[in-house]
Amino acid sequence: MKFKWLCCFESDEKSNSNQQTPANKPTDLFARRLSAYLQKNSIESVIKIAESKGYFTESLTAPILSLTVLESSSLASNTNYKVYAYGLQGSKIHEGIVFFGKNTQGNDEEIIISSDSPLEEKFLSIFYDLLLKKYFIKDLCFGTFIKILSEKSIGSSLLISFVDRRMMLTIKEKVLIVFLIETEERFEFAPNQSPVVVGRCENCNVRIFGKNISREQCTVFYDQEWFIRDGKSSSSRNGTWFMPLERCEVTDGMIFNASKTIFSVSLEKGNTNN
Repeated sequence: MKFKWLCCFESDEKSNSNQQTPANKPTDLFARRLSAYLQKNSIESVIKIAESKGYFTESLTAPILSLTVLESSSLASNTNYKVYAYGLQGSKIHEGIVFFGKNTQGNDEEIIISSDSPLEEKFLSIFYDLLLKKYFIKDLCFGTFIKILSEKSIGSSLLISFVDRRMMLTIKEKVLIVFLIETEERFEFAPNQSPVVVGRCENCNVRIFGKNISREQCTVFYDQEWFIRDGKSSSSRNGTWFMPLERCEVTDGMIFNASKTIFSVSLEKGNTNN
């Protein structure tokens, strides 16, 4: 049955058919993730590798992602959603991906979380990587921000949000370049000028104003590379957030903002009875 079903999947992928994949199949997510391999390898060899590594049962025994609404203009606080490796709890289509989005008809502020319903505007997806055995979040329209809860590497660049203000951090030859998007102000700092405090206090290295900005909003510092953390001696009032430019691992305790709806994340133990 696995062989027959995967053969159908391969032909559907190549023909771009709109036909839905069979429901309640733990193998369909695996097939999605390995569709590239199916074009180069025989299905028998792929199934053999998958069974030896336990990928078929992984989608059933993987951790459960619990999403709780903390703040929203359209969803009730404490509303909870369960995301499994094969999709959203209660969904009919098990393709292993959950979309967050909106439809133009109806309430424009309403956020829709679905694995089934077609969405006219998708701004976020969450999926489980069977090979890495981790959940990932991916921004689809530059509107997702993740709260900084500990020190975070800036890498080569990072877009920061303070609720109603934006700040771009860029590293060039170890020099930190701070660009305030709303006021178009630009600052540069060498590693020996670390730490750099951003906020509305007179003593801050970079002053930024706004009703949601704390006196010491965040601190950027150098330790072999540039990092950012929220606040200075204490946390800021509304938090410091970053935009994931690439897919980002979903971790226990994560807090993210999707189109003005804030979710908290907890990872629960998966079903070990299957």
